[in-house]
Amino acid sequence: MIRVQEADATDVDRAIEAGRRAEKKWGKMDGSVRAVILNRWANLIEKHKEYIVELEALDNGKPVSLAQGDVFLTLNWFAF
Repeated sequence: MIRVQEADATDVDRAIEAGRRAEKKWGKMDGSVRAVILNRWANLIEKHKEYIVELEALDNGKPVSLAQGDVFLTLNWFAF
């Protein structure tokens, strides 16, 4: 699978601040630019959906059929 690092309070503070900066930038972006970015995400999800389904099923202990539904719904959220 993957390895992840544990986060400490400093890491969390940095992540929160990065999110706040990104939110301001995102809000100032033209809607058409945001649509392009969201569609890129949708394309990446589509390209890697089998792998994402596998990870989702393993991570949550759910049947693959349910994980497929989750990934399909996620894809539709990003498709603009």
